[in-house]
Amino acid sequence: MNAVQSRGILHARPSASASFLARRQPAERFRADYARHWKPSTRKRNESAIFKEILSALGDRRIDEIAKGDILFRRDSFVERPGVFNRTLPVLSVMMGYAERLGLRPRGSNPCKGTPRYKRKPMERFLDSQEYARLATALRDYEAEQPLHVAAIRLLIFTGARCGEIENLRWEWVQEPRLMLPDSKTGAKIVYPPRFGARKCCASPRLAATLFAGHPELLLLNQLLAGVLVN
Repeated sequence: MNAVQSRGILHARPSASASFLARRQPAERFRADYARHWKPSTRKRNESAIFKEILSALGDRRIDEIAKGDILFRRDSFVERPGVFNRTLPVLSVMMGYAERLGLRPRGSNPCKGTPRYKRKPMERFLDSQEYARLATALRDYEAEQPLHVAAIRLLIFTGARCGEIENLRWEWVQEPRLMLPDSKTGAKIVYPPRFGARKCCASPRLAATLFAGHPELLLLNQLLAGVLVN
């Protein structure tokens, strides 16, 4: 579909079902064009923002009818979910800019521009000495039963890496005294484990071939770690 055809769809003052298509089609095209640039976790989050939050928030409005007042109204309606609004706003803003490039909206008409996000307090939390002692005890207790999880949690503790970076870690990236991650949230990254090294930290026959990558059970690593600290 070219821009002229798209404008024809939007300006025909459609029925309810056609209006849905007028909203859905640009969203689908936006997803198709942009998703290849997104990492898997980003893709999942952005697709949820588009098809769960944005399309439902637009109601029966066509994409060229969305105005600044609509965005501010939606902002007020997310007062109980400020984090969702903060994550959704930049996706919608890029989507509006994309619609402009397709000729579906006038140039310079992005209604998201200048809309403030909710201010949130930084979430920073460090374990105290008692919590570290409880964690160390729990890891020792679980080590024989769950060596994979214990090794992953130890690497998280000793490196400060993100969960996804450890979940997807491969042996070829272990180039002691460092971990050479080809990709992360911020791009290629070098992580330095403690002096005794990643190999000793992960010493287990189950990990000999692939380290953590390819083990679906580690998808619950966040929940497991939270449970160890709470229980």
